[in-house]
Amino acid sequence: MSNYCMKKLVRKVWVKNPIRRLAKSTTAADLKGYLVEDFSEVVCEPLENYEASHSRFKVTVNFDNLEKIYNPDYWPNGVLISRFFHPRSPKIQQK
Repeated sequence: MSNYCMKKLVRKVWVKNPIRRLAKSTTAADLKGYLVEDFSEVVCEPLENYEASHSRFKVTVNFDNLEKIYNPDYWPNGVLISRFFHPRSPKIQQK
């Protein structure tokens, strides 16, 4: 046997659509505190918000946890996380 230690690559994925409709006062630390018990690897980053009435975050978890984090029953009532998110297309400038 050799002295080499090989480890499996852990595939990470960020939730492609941001977590929306959280109270404006919600911080990345608040969201991480909610998620870390079920997703120890979670990373939460605030996103610039065009709507001042609530907060938005980008969340990164292991790929194996994707189904669980998309489960609407996991989230508090009123928080939105949609599996299908299509960002707006950039406006094309006409000459």
